Amino acid sequence: MQIRKITAEDAGKFLKMLHQLDSETDMMMFEPGERNHSVEDIIEMIKRREKVNALTLGIFANDHIAGYLVAERGNANRVKHSFYLHLGILKNYQGEGLANKLLKYLIEFAQNHSVKRIELTVRVDNQKAVSLYQKFGFEIEGIKKCSLFTNNSYIDEYYMSKILD
Repeated sequence: MQIRKITAEDAGKFLKMLHQLDSETDMMMFEPGERNHSVEDIIEMIKRREKVNALTLGIFANDHIAGYLVAERGNANRVKHSFYLHLGILKNYQGEGLANKLLKYLIEFAQNHSVKRIELTVRVDNQKAVSLYQKFGFEIEGIKKCSLFTNNSYIDEYYMSKILD
C-alpha cells in the first residue's frame, strides 16, 4: 500500500471509495446515495485544494483507494493557520495502522506549511476514533450537541484540536 497525494487523475477512484465509505458506516457525514458529486466536481475540489496548500491524501491498494485524509486550510486570513480534518478508512482496511500513518503524514505536512492548529469533529460514540486522535495529542474542546441526525436519533459530536509547536 502507498500513501500519496490524490491527484485529478485519481478522482474517479476517490469518488468510488467515498461512495463505498458512505454505505459502510454511519460515522461519516453522508448517508448512502446522498453524495451527488460528479467526477468533474471531485477534480475541481482536488485542484482547488492544491492551490491553497490543503492536503488530500489517499491510501492506494492496487487499483483502488482504501482510505483518505483531507485537511482543509481556512480561507480568511485569521484562520489560515488552521486545518480542518476529515479522515476515513474502508472497513476491510481498518485495524492495519493506516489512520496512524495518515495522521503522522498530516502533522509533518502541517508543521512544514505554517499550520498551528488542526481541528475536527467526531461523534461522541466513536470511541475508536476519539482514542486515535487523543493518541496523537488531540484534545476535546467541547461538545456540539445534537450535531447529527441518524437512525432516528440526534448524536452529539466532540470538537477536538491539536495545537502544533
